[in-house]
Amino acid sequence: MVSGAAEAGARFIAGSYLHLRGPLKNHYFRWVDTDYPHLSRYYRHMYGKRSYASSVMRKRLGGMIGRMVEAHGGPVRRRGTRERKHMTSEPTGPGQLVLPLGTEHG
Repeated sequence: MVSGAAEAGARFIAGSYLHLRGPLKNHYFRWVDTDYPHLSRYYRHMYGKRSYASSVMRKRLGGMIGRMVEAHGGPVRRRGTRERKHMTSEPTGPGQLVLPLGTEHG
């Protein structure tokens, strides 16, 4: 997936754990318990009583994704900056979509 995104000219590649709150969290854990029982203990430990995975796990995931992005020539943005370290190809599609919000159409 990272390789395909980089080849397509992605300007930013990121990943995240789910934000699980209220009934969704219970539903998610029932699904994991049923379909992936071997992962149930891991995910329950990772989330604990929080809605987000632990900060240690989020940092670990960010590091893994960053290494994959670098390995596949994707855009690398350093935390706290807006600059990208490198990008092997220019995007081939149109630029950023601009919506005419707040303008009169007549």
